Amino acid sequence: MSALLLLMLPLAELMLATFLARHFGWPWVLLALLAGAVLGSLLIRLRGAPYFRQAMAAMSRQEAPTEALLNGLAWYVAGVLLMIPGFITDVLAVLVLLPPVRRAMVSRLQKLTEGRLVNLQTVFTGRYGPTGSAGAGGMSGAGAEWPPRQGQGSGVVFEGEAREIVVNAPVLEEPPRPDAAVERRIDS
Repeated sequence: MSALLLLMLPLAELMLATFLARHFGWPWVLLALLAGAVLGSLLIRLRGAPYFRQAMAAMSRQEAPTEALLNGLAWYVAGVLLMIPGFITDVLAVLVLLPPVRRAMVSRLQKLTEGRLVNLQTVFTGRYGPTGSAGAGGMSGAGAEWPPRQGQGSGVVFEGEAREIVVNAPVLEEPPRPDAAVERRIDS
């Protein structure tokens, strides 16, 4: 059903543009479409980008950026809808820009993403839930938190053995054959 509506949207936009062009003329319709595209790009740059900067600042403080991120998303959606040529999408963009509609959209998206943001908090902080009862991936002890706190180093420390493998290294001597070692033992 939604795919059918999505396919019919360009046809409806073309029919509406033709209708408006008959009444106002093609130059005015084209000017209105161009103005919508410019206004949409300005909305994204001037109104949407600051919300995403706020979200990044909140994440750097290890706080959930939910509200700033969703408000920025609403402004981006309105900007993209304005940039799409057509008057139906412009009306939808204006509806998204209305404060009551935008607040309702943000609150609905917050409810949809609450569980997912807890999972993201686990990934970014290494703690499950508000108590921080388990480390990232079930790890405990050193390196259980991710990202590491200040002064903790640059990452997780893994203990183990390492062996250097040199590719195309010159062979100094031929290794002994296993059967040659047996022969020497028998002779001595």
